[in-house]
Amino acid sequence: WLNSATFSQEKQKFERLYLAGTCEWAVNIVTDRLRSSISGNVLWLNAHRGFGKSLIAWRVSQKLSDAVYSDYYFNENDSGKNNATSLVEKLACDFATYFVDFKAHVANLYEEEKENAMAEGYESLLSDPVRAFREIIVKGLKSLNRDNQKYILIVIDGLDKCGLTDRSVKDARTTRKSLLDIIENECQNLPPFVKIFVTAQPHSDIFESLLNVNAACVEVIDQIESDSGIVGYKFKNNEDIESFSRNKLEEILDTYELPKNVMDLLECIRILSKKSKGSFEYVRLLILDVDHRWSKENENSVHQRTMDLDVNHSWSKENENYVQPHTMGDLLRIFNQFDGGEDDLYLQILSREFERVNEETIVRFRQVMEILVAEPKPVTQEFIEKMLNLNSYEVGAIIIR
Repeated sequence: WLNSATFSQEKQKFERLYLAGTCEWAVNIVTDRLRSSISGNVLWLNAHRGFGKSLIAWRVSQKLSDAVYSDYYFNENDSGKNNATSLVEKLACDFATYFVDFKAHVANLYEEEKENAMAEGYESLLSDPVRAFREIIVKGLKSLNRDNQKYILIVIDGLDKCGLTDRSVKDARTTRKSLLDIIENECQNLPPFVKIFVTAQPHSDIFESLLNVNAACVEVIDQIESDSGIVGYKFKNNEDIESFSRNKLEEILDTYELPKNVMDLLECIRILSKKSKGSFEYVRLLILDVDHRWSKENENSVHQRTMDLDVNHSWSKENENYVQPHTMGDLLRIFNQFDGGEDDLYLQILSREFERVNEETIVRFRQVMEILVAEPKPVTQEFIEKMLNLNSYEVGAIIIR
């Protein structure tokens, strides 16, 4: 009757990406809120893309030793993981595993479903996610015997991704409405020992619903103060960004065997953290761009060295291992070319990559990008070739670029 979504792959990815010592501020805030007697049971982590919301949601669920939790991660590319019904099913299966009373409640509802299934005009409980949440989750949790029971935390990551496999923002919001109705109208009826931690970008429909339930807001901000309009916490994630920047910088220094001058490293971390404006994705992309540039320069250097062989065409170990030398100063010069923020980073990368190409290449790149942006689901190279009537070499070259 209930089909629970599994998130083992997502959690394995979070475990690989997690950097020791980060996200602890979020764990502390959620822990304090969980034990608090303050009215309102919804805590909202408000941050834009690239700020590490999903990783924080995962880390919070891993660290809460004094709470029972159920976690759900919305995925815009998986229709089985981006709707309110799937969320209700996952919560129900998790709580039925934890609590005997809840399991008995679900079993009774299932028997009622079987008895009524043949009645004319009968609609399954799961056909209406709002009603399903009320009957299965709210009433089920209220039925629990609370003697010596732990707190219960519901972790919902990526509200803004709900419904995004639909082809328009309007359709996505229609799909998301059921989820927001649950948060706005049903979650307030949960027992006081149940708390909800949600992460989402501040889209207008999400913002209004969370405002209506007096959600406490944890707003992740960069160096510029901002005001969400919701009372709560403001937190600069600069310490996590600095740790992440150090980790990524040390990886690139090891790859290219650069000496780790402490002062230069600290200056690189400072500049990178400042320009990222709180976005881990910015740091990752900029270091990836540095690696791409230097790798390309090394290839060109080896090629040039080959062309410069003496008349005897002798080849030595020195030629074989030759690479373009790099320094920390080179890193600083690259970082200082960018104004900061992901838009500037993408713009400069595109400008450099298309500096010496013809107009036809630019047109085809735009055509491929239009398909990738417009299609709600991942597409194959073959699909793009058929759409644009191009051969595999032409599309392949664009994808590599």
